[in-house]
Amino acid sequence: MITVFGNAAGEACPVYLGTGLRTHWGVDDPAIATGSDDEIDAAFMHTYRTLRSGIEAFLALPLNELCRNTSALKAALDSIGNLRFIQHHSE
Repeated sequence: MITVFGNAAGEACPVYLGTGLRTHWGVDDPAIATGSDDEIDAAFMHTYRTLRSGIEAFLALPLNELCRNTSALKAALDSIGNLRFIQHHSE
């Protein structure tokens, strides 16, 4: 389970029956963006690009190998989230 919006990090995740990994890829929720139409559009595009980049990084992982090592998979997922966070806040 991957949570993505910064304000979701402290919220309770939905009930998920079964085992699974959880990680957080924090980005600002564009739905709360304010300003002109262009500024709001830019917030949505920034979020889209950030999430797309994270998804592409996820899909590039050697999932066949990582699925056999859940701690390595968790570390890889967390790393993607940390990279997104660093890029997001350095802009």
